[in-house]
Amino acid sequence: MSFAWTSSGDSFWRTGMRFAVAGLVMLALVSNAEASRLEGPCKPKAKARTTAKRHAKSNSRTEAKAKAEAAIAAGKVAVFEFKGDETEPFRTRVVKALRSKGMEVMTNLKAPDMPEQFRDMSVALHLAVYVHGQIKDHSTSRSTATVMIRSGVSGRKVAEFSLTSDRVSLEYELGEVFWDRVENAIARTCLEAEKPGRRFKPMRINAGTPIEDSKPLSRSGS
Repeated sequence: MSFAWTSSGDSFWRTGMRFAVAGLVMLALVSNAEASRLEGPCKPKAKARTTAKRHAKSNSRTEAKAKAEAAIAAGKVAVFEFKGDETEPFRTRVVKALRSKGMEVMTNLKAPDMPEQFRDMSVALHLAVYVHGQIKDHSTSRSTATVMIRSGVSGRKVAEFSLTSDRVSLEYELGEVFWDRVENAIARTCLEAEKPGRRFKPMRINAGTPIEDSKPLSRSGS
């Protein structure tokens, strides 16, 4: 026995498929609507919590930045003479960058040799930061500028960077990039210097308890 597919059967099959697809679409729409109804009350709360956390983080970063800027503006820094030949133009660029941020800059100090000496100087002169520099010529056309940041609290190095170029360009580049390279280190150092009890006291030598003078013997020997 064989069956012949007629045009009427094809039409019936097509109609049935359309109804089936329409039913599936309706079922999907109803399911989505039900899910939205069930989840709806929770979404605004979750969104509100996310927004609140985002604002809190933003406010925290803003407050931290403002606090760092205030500490920098209140900070006092010593910029020592740079090592090398004809280095004053380079040091002048650094001094100008520091003063543009509101810092008080001292330029007439001589660098000590030991970390404890840096700490003593920072206590005596209320210094938060020290800046060292060196200009090294490799040839007539290439030179390297190295700048080091030292903490007034610990007396130790906290940051360092170098630039290499021809001397004319190097002087300009140092002035342009100096603050971006050292801002975070200087901010941390200035904030540390503001903390109560973080500054070391000047060194004092303890020679022990003084020995009392012995009583002189009497002439009778008693």
